[in-house]
Amino acid sequence: MARTIGLVLAGALVLGLVPGTLATSPSAVDPSTLTPPPNPNFVWNCTSNGQRIDCIGVESSSAIDENPDPAFSCSGVPILVTFTQTLTAHRTHDAEGRVLRNHTIGTFDETWRLAGMSGPVLTSRGRWSLVVTYAEPGVVESRTIAYSGAQLTLSAPGEGVIFQNTGHIVTNWDESEVLAVHGPFIDFDAGIAAACDAFGA
Repeated sequence: MARTIGLVLAGALVLGLVPGTLATSPSAVDPSTLTPPPNPNFVWNCTSNGQRIDCIGVESSSAIDENPDPAFSCSGVPILVTFTQTLTAHRTHDAEGRVLRNHTIGTFDETWRLAGMSGPVLTSRGRWSLVVTYAEPGVVESRTIAYSGAQLTLSAPGEGVIFQNTGHIVTNWDESEVLAVHGPFIDFDAGIAAACDAFGA
């Protein structure tokens, strides 16, 4: 919420007069004590100001010529993926450590090639965000999950973009039900089919 300069100055004056009453120095919090604990694959830094707990987490990963899933294939020939990915998350909790919201920014860059072939090489990238909101603090079954942005853009040499999932999608707590969709989301199988066409397979 935007605030006027006068309000900001007044707030600063009050904090300067009674810092012990309205603000406390952040103290470290063990992530494993939170409800539920954050993803252990991230490196977390969690602090409490006495009123809420904030956690910042980062996960970096990469691989060379990895086949992430049997579904990544063309007529049984694996699609090999080389990638780098960085996820940066900000989790907010109440004073008791129960999670209220998780906001994650994801970026990845990839190349795809068909096993046994030197080319063509497809390129893919993602620039997206994930927001998980808890209707009941710390209760996983009460959450909704929202993805936004360009979750996957796949391009082929000489063709440009051949497959794209972008926009906004909201699901229930375990992603078994889609609650809302805005944007040109494409079926995963159609995306793999587009890749196989580009490979000539």
